[in-house]
Amino acid sequence: MVELAVDCYAPPSAIQLLSTLEASDLQVDELPADPWPPEASCLVWRPGFSSRGVNLVREGDALVIRFLPFGARADWDLGIALAAAAAELCGAPIRRGEETCTPAELSETADADWAAYLEHSLEDLSGFVAAQGTAWLEGYERVTYVGPRLLGEVGPGLAGAQRLIETIQAVQRADQDGVHFPARAFTLTGDDERQLRISPFAPEVSYLFPSLDLILLRGAGPDEEPQATAASLVYELLGAWARWLDEEQVFVPALSPERYAELCAACLAWEAAEEGGAPSPISAGWGPPPTPEPLRPL
Repeated sequence: MVELAVDCYAPPSAIQLLSTLEASDLQVDELPADPWPPEASCLVWRPGFSSRGVNLVREGDALVIRFLPFGARADWDLGIALAAAAAELCGAPIRRGEETCTPAELSETADADWAAYLEHSLEDLSGFVAAQGTAWLEGYERVTYVGPRLLGEVGPGLAGAQRLIETIQAVQRADQDGVHFPARAFTLTGDDERQLRISPFAPEVSYLFPSLDLILLRGAGPDEEPQATAASLVYELLGAWARWLDEEQVFVPALSPERYAELCAACLAWEAAEEGGAPSPISAGWGPPPTPEPLRPL
């Protein structure tokens, strides 16, 4: 993690610091109290430009600006601007490690510094995924899940890291598209005490599903019991009608009652057969997924 620091015994309030910046679209998750308490932090970002934002934290007698892995180029500029504002308000230099630097010096090397941090972050993330499985990156709106499939899609190197940033930005915007209903995950405890994430799925609604273990289907007919089905099976049966947002979150367009019943029946048949391998998508004969219509107000 790359960070800048400005020594200030009495740091300016977050409002005072942010008001000195020219950007009028800044968002903050939670403003620290004034005076700034020790160890208190906040996340600052620019909607539509940031991918992860910049972390501000008071550590001892210093205000620290942390650049998060896979922050967008706009996040890097935001961090430099915050450090410059803090340095001016506190009358102290900016520290990067053991060296001091000016905002102009930071801006001059920003492109190279940002690119090097991205490539290093992608190497670290790839190693983590290879050893541990899916990783998650906190965002200012939603978590982005990264695993082998997504890493394979974005590719290696700087270009791959930039494509991952684009994915993170898309994840942050996903709730505001006005088309897909952002489903909630509920937690239940399985027979083996494992926590399972489940969400209901009804026909005639376009969904954005979060990371799930199970999907609760209403059943193929009005008299049938709801069925809890593995989310992975539902997505495999939907084929191209399930569009991955990241490693685990999925867009699904609204299904007609007839296609929904077909999906329920296919899930039951597959689970009863207990076949090996991956099921064939039932959507092959449905044609391309429709363009979802905007959500109707409640």
